[in-house]
Amino acid sequence: MEGHEYANESDRISRCPPFPKPRCYCKKCKKAREKGIPYERICSSLFIYPNILIDTPEGVFRRLDRFKIKKLEHVFCTHWHPDHTQGHRIFEMWVRAGHLGGEQKPPIRVYFPTGMLQDFNEHLPSFSFYETHKFIEIVQVRDREELPFGNLTITPVSLQREDRVRYSFLIKENNRKVMYAPCSVFNAKFDQYWENLDILFLETG
Repeated sequence: MEGHEYANESDRISRCPPFPKPRCYCKKCKKAREKGIPYERICSSLFIYPNILIDTPEGVFRRLDRFKIKKLEHVFCTHWHPDHTQGHRIFEMWVRAGHLGGEQKPPIRVYFPTGMLQDFNEHLPSFSFYETHKFIEIVQVRDREELPFGNLTITPVSLQREDRVRYSFLIKENNRKVMYAPCSVFNAKFDQYWENLDILFLETG
């Protein structure tokens, strides 16, 4: 089946690069332009109902709109690279309703695990700009600190790479465990947080 074959080549959570690619007219990019989702992809991100998002790739606002997401209150970041962050204008678009005649919403809480704030300040200072304008509130949390959100918890799990700061996230609900690790798992150090998972989202290639 052609759709199944395509899914084997590019995972279902829309990892980078986005499809279709500019200036590319290969068979698969043409198909993505003609048929749209699921052949058209954005970069990696994960939405956890009802109000949590991991990563903000370019195009994420279109996905939130397509699936009629009405609440966005918490955002986690795996790292600063553009394919995981270049949709961060969603903060302004989501919160700043005043110019449309509505009330400005409360800031979105953006969680930076240990070591991440320095990377963002150096490579992506626009996050600090958004905090200054009250579009977001940056919350620093510890590596492997379990954070409660209603019936589920999210734990940032450092990949413990010696050359860069990268995080995965362990999501637990009703005794089920999901690890979301969309990037840079090579040379990672795996420990007990990776054991007995029900689902593992992992980059391919």
